[in-house]
Amino acid sequence: MCNCCETINRVSSITASTTELVLNFSPALGAINEQKFTFVVCTAIPATTTPVPVQLTLNGNPVPLWNKYGNPIYSNELRTRKVYRGYYGGEGTPHVIAANVPNCCCCG
Repeated sequence: MCNCCETINRVSSITASTTELVLNFSPALGAINEQKFTFVVCTAIPATTTPVPVQLTLNGNPVPLWNKYGNPIYSNELRTRKVYRGYYGGEGTPHVIAANVPNCCCCG
């Protein structure tokens, strides 16, 4: 066995407010420090009047979603049917790093 298979977690619902967009998983998910975390948004993303930070519900709590540079991912950057790959960090402030965001070619 090559151990290259990964579980893709599916976002089943999204809760929007004026301050955040919360992605919920079904069944509820837990994560441990430095765990690979892959997910895809399988539901419509609610519109917000202004871009708001994205949170994931993990271990029963909202956890911020950050890009590969450690900056928050906002609601206007999220896409349905895109596979987000990254890691869960449990040290300090729990967070998920989406390593494939932003999409850019930094050649040069």
